[in-house]
Amino acid sequence: MTSHPFRSPRLEARLNALKQPTDLRWNRSMKQFQVAIVRLQHKVREDEETLTDLLNERSRMGWGYHSLTQLDTGRVAVVFEREA
Repeated sequence: MTSHPFRSPRLEARLNALKQPTDLRWNRSMKQFQVAIVRLQHKVREDEETLTDLLNERSRMGWGYHSLTQLDTGRVAVVFEREA
């Protein structure tokens, strides 16, 4: 079974570092969410570079990482958020 890039320790550490702590108090400000669907190549280095480039690009545009979900064996959905 091939390993998926979002399970690599380096990428997991990067995603955890980007995740902002959630404030448990009621927050009245609205948030926007954006989803990017990434097709995996099943080559760890290439997939990791693709996801890192996407994270960096969205970060420069003011979007923060929210979550990553595996859709199937060949695709993942990366969810970004920002204040509205």
